[in-house]
Amino acid sequence: VQRVANRIGLVAEKNPHKTESALKDLLPSQDWSLAHHLLIHHGRQVCKARRPHCEDCRIAGLCEKRISD
Repeated sequence: VQRVANRIGLVAEKNPHKTESALKDLLPSQDWSLAHHLLIHHGRQVCKARRPHCEDCRIAGLCEKRISD
């Protein structure tokens, strides 16, 4: 969640607890659980820490890391 949320510009936080709090402020409470799980899944399957699969990413256009690399 931390990595993906920062890479796509949803938050600019280094602390996971602050990231979660900022995301909860952005999202309606009924959407938080689904969004949280989708961010986890995306981080594990596509937006990996060391070798992200940017070519397979459906939201690559939002990604600040890809734009700067």
